[in-house]
Amino acid sequence: MHVAQPSVLLGALIFTLLPAMPGRADDHQAAPAHLTHEQCPERDCRAAVARFLEAFRSEDRNDLAALIDFPVYRGYPVVTPIARSDFGARFGDLFSAELAGFIADSEPSEWRVEGWRGISLRGPNETWVWLHHDGSLRGVYGGWPAAWLAEWSRLIALERSQLHASLRAYERPILEWDTENHRVRIDSLGGGRFRYASWPAGIHHGRQPELIVPEGRVFGYGGCGSHQYDFPVGDYLYQIRVDRCGGGSGQGGLFVYRSLEGAAAYSQGNPLPDTYQPVRRERFTRTPSTLEDLAVGARRRTE
Repeated sequence: MHVAQPSVLLGALIFTLLPAMPGRADDHQAAPAHLTHEQCPERDCRAAVARFLEAFRSEDRNDLAALIDFPVYRGYPVVTPIARSDFGARFGDLFSAELAGFIADSEPSEWRVEGWRGISLRGPNETWVWLHHDGSLRGVYGGWPAAWLAEWSRLIALERSQLHASLRAYERPILEWDTENHRVRIDSLGGGRFRYASWPAGIHHGRQPELIVPEGRVFGYGGCGSHQYDFPVGDYLYQIRVDRCGGGSGQGGLFVYRSLEGAAAYSQGNPLPDTYQPVRRERFTRTPSTLEDLAVGARRRTE
């Protein structure tokens, strides 16, 4: 096993993006192509927020549902996504009474345009509401009820107990994907730091990884939530890309480069220079595991 030595990292994770997960067929039939931040000057984004607020204040929940790409996630640590068919019954799972009142009372000027990440409103109890640049709902994060946190902690403990001992120290899981030749896992270590681990294809994550790189960072690119995780180790750079612009749940891959001029460095989300030579490119062959479905898998193994 090759374990990379840790180094000092500056900066922190700005916003955690979850890879898309498969849902009901009727949840994806009319998924719109969202505007990029380049197509959405600030004045137009304010108009998009006003459109969302008008729908949110409406007594007809269908007005708001029309601005949601289903299934929608309440973010970590909620396990079950909200489908269009149960939106009315689970409205309170997505918007607590306190948060709903806060949103209804907000003005477009209080929402912040966050570049490629979308438009955000910071609500009570460290809750964040995020919109796409066209005013449709992207997600709600933070402000977790105690019961949800307790359940998530239980599921994480189950999932962690099945990992190899070298990987059990982490803050939360991010993804576990398969390529034709490898199983790849990323965990958040907190403070904007991520850890990479990989096994040969078909090997369970309870076995010792063939490679661990404990110092990674995440960078966004494009206008629809695509992002990548960079893991430099020696003169190699491992990249895990999560491509969201095509609308599929399993898009992306493992990309490995070798620096021809010494130690590899973080890309900062920019294209790599010609001094980085491609070594390996492997597309993902299995629908991604994310926070939610890793936890669900752990729960099912105990039922």
